Amino acid sequence: MAAKVKLKQRPGLKPFIISLLDGGVPLPPGTKCCPTHSGLSPSDYPQAAQSCRMLLKQCGTMKRVPLPQELVEQFAHVETISSMGLLPQIGRAWLTIDSNIYLWNYRDGSDLAFYDGLSEAILSAGIAKPKPNVFQPQIEYLLVLATTVEIVLLGVTFSGDEIRVIPDPLFALPTDGAFILTIEASDSGRIFLGAKDGCLYEVTYTSDSGWFSRRCKKINHSRSAISFLLPSFINAAFYEDEPIVQIVIDESRRLLYTRSDKGTLVLFDLGENGSSVSRVAYMTLQNIADAAHNIVSTIDKTCFRPLAGISLIESSESPELNLVAFSTSGVRMYFTCLPFNAIIGAPLTSPVQRYSGLTLTHIRLPPGFSVSSTSQKPSNVRASYYCKGTSILSSPHADDTDSIWVASSDMFPFSQTLTEGFSVEQLDGRVCDIVLDGVRNSIVGGLKMEPPAVVVQHSRPPANFVILTSQYPVYVALNPYLYYWTVKLYSKLGMVYKQGSDRRWEWKKGKSYKRYGKLGKLDAYRDESSNPFLRTFLR
Repeated sequence: MAAKVKLKQRPGLKPFIISLLDGGVPLPPGTKCCPTHSGLSPSDYPQAAQSCRMLLKQCGTMKRVPLPQELVEQFAHVETISSMGLLPQIGRAWLTIDSNIYLWNYRDGSDLAFYDGLSEAILSAGIAKPKPNVFQPQIEYLLVLATTVEIVLLGVTFSGDEIRVIPDPLFALPTDGAFILTIEASDSGRIFLGAKDGCLYEVTYTSDSGWFSRRCKKINHSRSAISFLLPSFINAAFYEDEPIVQIVIDESRRLLYTRSDKGTLVLFDLGENGSSVSRVAYMTLQNIADAAHNIVSTIDKTCFRPLAGISLIESSESPELNLVAFSTSGVRMYFTCLPFNAIIGAPLTSPVQRYSGLTLTHIRLPPGFSVSSTSQKPSNVRASYYCKGTSILSSPHADDTDSIWVASSDMFPFSQTLTEGFSVEQLDGRVCDIVLDGVRNSIVGGLKMEPPAVVVQHSRPPANFVILTSQYPVYVALNPYLYYWTVKLYSKLGMVYKQGSDRRWEWKKGKSYKRYGKLGKLDAYRDESSNPFLRTFLR
């Protein structure tokens, strides 16, 4: 019988990431490796000590930016469709009212721009980088709009901080009856569309047209060419429509995922050079719920469905895990696209193979599931987002208002198990979108794995997330690890925290004290060469 082994934690990875044995040594042949779960132990979400509760606050600052007054006035004239979203690539929020789209700077509510050159209601919007050598150099981005009858590509230029949308479309093509629900573009400029008919489309364009090709066309990557030659009633018998409501693109691995409104996840491989598309695998919501229930059978299967959203796990965080899915109960489900046993048995230095499927490897239950927990559980999750160990969920709080649940392992970077702090913040309005503002690049050259936040907290700004609600965008700055390591460091220095109206750190001996406030820049954390934590990540 195959033996079960307990997987060890490889330095440099988040505690929940299944990894190799120390040194990258493969497991013995015949070793049986099983998916895992967490969240049921009280130590998974430890409550801060009463004296340090203020210091362990999860969210640093929350900045609310009101909607431009012109937009508020336009709401009174809405006739058909009104939707909102965020475009972090250009630092803009967007709002569609009927056939008009409005763009403004979500950081301060300034620079309102609009486009009203369409005759049909806008269903979805997205932003893309232009392909090289196709447009004039002043075209910095493409604004992609999909209506009920056509898909339009508009040029976007910037003059300083001001945005300008060129009114004349660069390209326009018919939708052929496909209702486009979501638009996502890759860093290389490929434009992907998710439609109501359950198909993944791509808009391609070139600078010149040939005898047998058009300058701009729409390609269906979900169905074969022969399906277009068959009558519609035959296609209906073989294909069940599951509208695609979300597309995420993994640039580091060149993979693409789609999520349907019924919870089906589909994996597409974009090829080693990112120029092709092939459907690799899929998992239905029933398959996901069954697999999750097999991992943690004490939890009702309804907690694993339906799905509220999916997010990437970048290769800089884990070479093994690829995707995390959120259920409406707040349960996180981590997937890998590599064969599960191949992940455990391959050496660290082996080349990354192309991905072949979707396998559920870990279940993380939200706060409130442990027997001794007194905290509430998230429910009816509407929106979700994950980045670098931080998860954000939104759930209804009261009429027309939501609350956000923030869970992060940054406060416990070297714990042997996944330990997270969490907090709940109330917002005004319903959450429409959640994104990370800007790109968090590694500050240390040559690093293959992302260092813990405590290592780089003084060398780069904290993560700023933008949450777009029906009332205004909200800036949430996450910087909990600063406070955590203040407590740890000052305690080791022989200092105690004094409560009262004048809260401060005091030396245990003597009457003199030095007031510190937030942790200053420590030489040990700024000096990469002498930092043992950073050396862990160097290969």
